[in-house]
Amino acid sequence: MKIGIYNIYTTFVYLLIFFCGGVVCFFAENIFNPFKLISVFAILVILITLLLFFRRLYKFRFLIISDKRIASIRPFLLKKQVIKWSNLGKIDFNVYYGIGKSLNRTISLSDNKVTISYSDLEFENFETLTKQLPNGEKILKEINLDYKHKSKFVLLEPIIYSIILLFMLYQLYFTYPIPYREFPMSICFILLYASIKRIIWTVNVFYIK
Repeated sequence: MKIGIYNIYTTFVYLLIFFCGGVVCFFAENIFNPFKLISVFAILVILITLLLFFRRLYKFRFLIISDKRIASIRPFLLKKQVIKWSNLGKIDFNVYYGIGKSLNRTISLSDNKVTISYSDLEFENFETLTKQLPNGEKILKEINLDYKHKSKFVLLEPIIYSIILLFMLYQLYFTYPIPYREFPMSICFILLYASIKRIIWTVNVFYIK
């Protein structure tokens, strides 16, 4: 049985947005003034943060794949979708350009009543989940081949992120004392892990296999 682990970068972006919105809310009493432009900006930031927060609650789910079924559980909607492999109708996959021209992979499974989809933009362990599907190895090979044909400069983005993160770690380590650098360095290490993992996957899929 495999459980979906949320994408590190996607999660970081949402947390960063929520943090910025929270900071604006915290200082809202001193910012709000109907005759100041900054007040309009602050209201927009808070509204966008709330919209994204409730959207994230709506989209939040647990994805579980076992030897016999796939289940998508949305706790905040009290909704559960299950597809048993014995009732599985078809499996479709797609490689598409998402936000910021990033290339993403998605898989959609359906039976007569239910459709469940997931992507690597949502789940960090996309490949591990896909291998649990019926004929998962074959599906993963086909979707990676499609990804390879559509991608350009696929290694450039994670390499740039890694260099930036290494520079930030260097600056944090040699510039700030221990109490102030531990948390930001932990965040950088987690993001660096995701970038290096992406580089290793790309080299493995594009240049070795």
